[in-house]
Amino acid sequence: MNVRPDQLPSMITKTVYPVYMVSGDEPLQQMESLDLIRSFLRDEDYSEREILDVDAQFVGLLFQERAGACGARGVHREVDDRADNRGDK
Repeated sequence: MNVRPDQLPSMITKTVYPVYMVSGDEPLQQMESLDLIRSFLRDEDYSEREILDVDAQFVGLLFQERAGACGARGVHREVDDRADNRGDK
């Protein structure tokens, strides 16, 4: 589901999804969206977060496997694709 940053506050409380992927051209909007999602999930007693770095060697099946294991354990998994922006090579 595509959600603009201005729609996120009203959408976030409707459903807890097993995975949230945040992307965009504006780093500030990305950080604010992630903060909102994390805050909401903490309030919902989700206690664990896993970050998967997306790069050229990323395996999509790993992502699907990890996402599928979320719901029953109350785990919030987050894909962080900022590796290229951190200068990691």
